[in-house]
Amino acid sequence: MDKEKQPGAYRIAVATTDGTYIDQCFGHAEHFLILEVQENGQFLVLEDRKADPFCMGGYHLDPALEKAGDGISDCTYILAARAGEPAALAMQEKGITLLRCPGTIEDGVLAVQQHKKTLDNGFALV
Repeated sequence: MDKEKQPGAYRIAVATTDGTYIDQCFGHAEHFLILEVQENGQFLVLEDRKADPFCMGGYHLDPALEKAGDGISDCTYILAARAGEPAALAMQEKGITLLRCPGTIEDGVLAVQQHKKTLDNGFALV
């Protein structure tokens, strides 16, 4: 989390089990693939960051959700296969946009780029 971002770049935390697909629920993720997207749209993998799952079968404890957000606070977006509205709202309060976007990571990055074109801030569950 200490690597400095390139000018104009932003980071995405991806809930993935295999590094190819966005295939995990935000609250079940044990780690996030951290991507940095450059101004030209190209992205690179910075790291595989450990996380503590906070979802407990339909509910969560607020301190655990807070800790999850703190662990990816350098990211502007989160891509997850599933996520509940309370988690999306909690991340929005931290300035992180959570997108529900199952599929390939490449498709998820494209979805983020489209989202950036239409909204400056907030959250969306797509």
